[in-house]
Amino acid sequence: MGTVVPKMDLLPRQEALIVFPEHFPSFFHRAKGIIKLPLVCALSFSLLESAAMSVKSQNSNPIPFFSRGDLYSLILWLGAVLITVCVAAFSLIVVWPLSILFDRKLSMMHRFTRLWAWLLIQSNPAWKVRVLGGEGLDHNKGYVIVANHQSIADIAAVLYALPLHFKFISKKEIFRIPLMGWHMRGAGYLSLDRNSAESGKRILLESRCWLKENVGMLLFPEGTRSLDGQIHAFKNGAFKLAHDQGVEILPVVIDGTGDCVPKGTWKISKPAVFTVSIEKPAGFSDLLDENMPGAVERIRQEMIARLSAIRAGKSL
Repeated sequence: MGTVVPKMDLLPRQEALIVFPEHFPSFFHRAKGIIKLPLVCALSFSLLESAAMSVKSQNSNPIPFFSRGDLYSLILWLGAVLITVCVAAFSLIVVWPLSILFDRKLSMMHRFTRLWAWLLIQSNPAWKVRVLGGEGLDHNKGYVIVANHQSIADIAAVLYALPLHFKFISKKEIFRIPLMGWHMRGAGYLSLDRNSAESGKRILLESRCWLKENVGMLLFPEGTRSLDGQIHAFKNGAFKLAHDQGVEILPVVIDGTGDCVPKGTWKISKPAVFTVSIEKPAGFSDLLDENMPGAVERIRQEMIARLSAIRAGKSL
């Protein structure tokens, strides 16, 4: 008989506030204000669209050359690039050499990744994050963190909201980006080649090694981004990893990120509020293999219920 997977609590909970001044010097708050200023100006400047260049077609109808939304998205992306370059360069020059000598878990590099996510979100006037739950988490324990996947912004939202040390998996192409990819490799994040079976085996081995060091793993069991914002079928890999390593599953429900950067476009379509709901851990250490599919589906259904509650404004 397998153990019963604890049911996630869907009762009202107090919003967990992430207070970064305790962890980062006030310099970063001043830097946030400096970065945010031009973005706020871009958002509020209603004359940008009329001042944009336009050309005329043969029928003399004006065709917008560059809309206000395009310009605003471009400014936001340039701000994101600036933040990425500054954080990654400092971490590679200062933090990574020290980590090699004194920090084998690369926890300081992960802190700088969280700093990157915090600056990215705080400096963007169109993005807000609401964090729910997370009380009572053991910061010295490595969880297998499973989250639904809506957007490329999911990683930043989880980094911002979840005050744990964890690694995540990204496509190998991301690791080729100068500075950003170098930082990710230096922080111990895992590079995946989707066309290589050997890459998958290496990812599994590295994940096991990190969990043995009590460092968590963030995984998206849907395998790809959801186009309709719903939580689709889960693959068993993350749950089998937790079962084999005797660690707990930490479900995380994300909402709102799919509205900011829809799949297939670079434009930041509209302001968005990201909700990150951190649920209670579920144990899988004693679960028998034949009971795994049912337990996985139960976790998924509870995450679906939580997502529905978030969107209905309940239990918040």
